[in-house]
Amino acid sequence: MTEEEIKQMRAEQFPQLEDCIYLSHCRIGVPPAVTLEAVRDFINGQCLRRGEAVVNLHEKDCIREASRLINAEEDEVGLLRSTSEGMAAFSSMLDLRPGDSVILNDLEFMSNIIPWRIMEREKGITLKIVHHHEGRLRVSDIKKAVDDRTRVIVISSVQEVNGFRSDIGAIGRLARRHGILFMVDAIQHLGALSLDVKGADIDILIAGGHKWLLSPFGTGVYFVRKALIPRMKPIYLGWRNVEEDNWRDYGDPAFSPTRSYSIRGDSAKRFMISVTDIIPGVPALWRSLRFINDVGIHEIEKRIGYLVSVLCDELKGCVRILSPLDERHRSGILTVRTESDQGITERLAERRIYVSRAYASGTGGIRIAPHFFNTVEEVVAFSRELKGMV
Repeated sequence: MTEEEIKQMRAEQFPQLEDCIYLSHCRIGVPPAVTLEAVRDFINGQCLRRGEAVVNLHEKDCIREASRLINAEEDEVGLLRSTSEGMAAFSSMLDLRPGDSVILNDLEFMSNIIPWRIMEREKGITLKIVHHHEGRLRVSDIKKAVDDRTRVIVISSVQEVNGFRSDIGAIGRLARRHGILFMVDAIQHLGALSLDVKGADIDILIAGGHKWLLSPFGTGVYFVRKALIPRMKPIYLGWRNVEEDNWRDYGDPAFSPTRSYSIRGDSAKRFMISVTDIIPGVPALWRSLRFINDVGIHEIEKRIGYLVSVLCDELKGCVRILSPLDERHRSGILTVRTESDQGITERLAERRIYVSRAYASGTGGIRIAPHFFNTVEEVVAFSRELKGMV
């Protein structure tokens, strides 16, 4: 897309950004107009519905678009409400025994650590923490942490604190060679960068939708490799988790709820909780995923990379850039450190320029996270404002 095409699309889809500079998609994404329209249409339809299962159509569409985005089969994909929910749920489904080890690292968001810490105390598993080197995680360090009791490697494909993009392909191959389950948090990845779950040998992937995927809170997707689906016991047990033949006659006068039920084994839907309580989020996530797929994730990645390069050129020499600058490990997040991160972030907000802050294990700072519809003029204007404050 040309700069003019982006400006036109931005005016049509993101009119709420006209009077501000929003560079905080690593914290909260901005839904496009088509997503807001999809929610309004669904709610209006809900008021007029006559009993038809409207959600099922959107659910199928949503799963189809998510599968397309990550190169998965549709029966390997399901919906969830947040990355934290996914990490808690899938960690609980693993049959870990005392002495089994799980490899983590010290850059993760706390929700990626908490379930395993609890299991360490309650089940006697061993946690092996890989430490970062100036914000970078080395595959060689992960390899050194592997032993004959290692069962899981957990990592964010892009670290929220500084945008470090891990070589998930190399880690996935390492895990597959040793028969280790590879679980990836992709919330800072999907919607900004391309990802192929099959090419990266990922076993389980989880990603909330409210950041780069431009969907509201309470939405998200997960992937479970097909071969693992029948081996994992779901923790949610309701009508969504059993074979449809068990309740196909629901609504018939002779239907009895006290019958026997069997957990469905046909797809990743066996792990889904009922989405009745977040139904408006389903059409929202579907429409945002379709929006991203229509633009094209490779085009989006290229555009975001260009904007981050402009930021680097503008800010080099006036702030300390903590994010990796090489393309292999760079993402949509550029983290910089100043003498007063909080004060500068607040002063920028007063001028309707929005960024965010994050820290972990001695690294982090101000996070600048443009999406593909941000303009060059915006990132240059932001850079000038920041340089005037440091």
